[in-house]
Amino acid sequence: MQKFSLSTQFFQLRLIWIALIAGQVLFLLAIVFIAQPPVADLPALPLEWIVPFLSLSTSLISEWVYRKLVGQAVEKPQLADRLASYRTALLIRGALLEFGGLFAMVMFLITQTTWVLAFAALPIAFMIVKVPSLANVESELSLSQSEADQLRA
Repeated sequence: MQKFSLSTQFFQLRLIWIALIAGQVLFLLAIVFIAQPPVADLPALPLEWIVPFLSLSTSLISEWVYRKLVGQAVEKPQLADRLASYRTALLIRGALLEFGGLFAMVMFLITQTTWVLAFAALPIAFMIVKVPSLANVESELSLSQSEADQLRA
């Protein structure tokens, strides 16, 4: 098994995060451009009204879970273990955010209600703001100068 340096692992994590964003953006663009008018006049679906609640609650839950897991990661003695826990926290955050956005996109496909797209864009915007950076890792994991240098090397 090949071991990667910490900086390579961080680069891979950042790449995965950007891929999560790109996948959602591409899917959103695809559904907007291929959207067809509804086949029949369907009554307003109750699922359509779940979108705001689900999108906002997954955003809040993702932040809560992330903070809890990062808090546990700080307690670990080894930098590699802390970084692995940080990666797990970040990927769980991304998955929860992605779920809320994708649910809103699917509801748009079903209902063709354009206001639902705002709740698809909300998690994407949040993920863009929260792209992992070395400065964030250093501050959130309380890294020493030597640990930060290892991460940059």
